[in-house]
Amino acid sequence: MPVSPSRSQPVLMDTDITVTTPMMAEAIAVPDGFAHGFPPPWENGLWSLGPQIDGRQSSYVCQANRISLLQLLDQDPRFEGGRDYVVQRCRHWGWGWVEHLTFRALDADGAPTELFRALLCFATVVREFVVYDDAVLSQIEHNAALGAIAYQTSDRGLSLSESQQEHLCALLRCRGGINLGEDAVTIDQDLLQVALEELGWPQPAVPG
Repeated sequence: MPVSPSRSQPVLMDTDITVTTPMMAEAIAVPDGFAHGFPPPWENGLWSLGPQIDGRQSSYVCQANRISLLQLLDQDPRFEGGRDYVVQRCRHWGWGWVEHLTFRALDADGAPTELFRALLCFATVVREFVVYDDAVLSQIEHNAALGAIAYQTSDRGLSLSESQQEHLCALLRCRGGINLGEDAVTIDQDLLQVALEELGWPQPAVPG
């Protein structure tokens, strides 16, 4: 049974999970309308295109789960070397691009692989907890906030150091000046101006 992930360190994914015949058939089926310009690994009937793990407009939660999943696979000795999975980028004229974790779903005897079971377990945890590791999500959101601050201050003609950006970020967070959306960050312009004035940081140079 899947367990709640540790918030202090990654946990190895449980592979004691039942994989039914319909699940195996669904995994190795090629999506309708899918076209490719080279022989993909799933053409041998043992690999799966796999779950979508990222996209052009993916949410911060999606990005966090992608990082957590790849870290778990990389650190798990059962899947050392990444021989049985690859991040596959697919393009679409309307969606831009998406990434799938393409993986070996069945072994030579047609039985589900341990990797298949591990991915099902990971998906079960994410369905229950939404985000696999809160610490990873927090770091992504923090980096996004810093990026928004850097952009907004640069647009005002200011060049802040990393430590100044961190200081300003902490101040704005305390005052509710940073608004986190699913895939974007907005900065309250009035609170930003007040914070900059209070800190007394260099004003943009006035052309002479």
